[in-house]
Amino acid sequence: MVPSPNKSYHQRIEEMGIRSLHDWRETLSFLASLSVEETVDGTRLVYEPKFDTSIIDSFNTTITRDRKPNLGHKMLGAFGWAVTDSDAVNDKF
Repeated sequence: MVPSPNKSYHQRIEEMGIRSLHDWRETLSFLASLSVEETVDGTRLVYEPKFDTSIIDSFNTTITRDRKPNLGHKMLGAFGWAVTDSDAVNDKF
């Protein structure tokens, strides 16, 4: 995700954000790499290659809030006791 060197700092951040939209994981990593910095002229976005993992950790909590597992996941949990380790690696159906 390397932007063109001929653009301003703000334009490079915008370009990196647009390029990150191809995959939700890349978008989440990009958003976790941004921070807002207070300057004399106001605020500006700062991109740091090292990202804030707390943003990524809170993503799953946020999207799954007030939701329950679907029927398929409930059935996996219900029948999980019947499957042993040897059954899980057995490829003979």
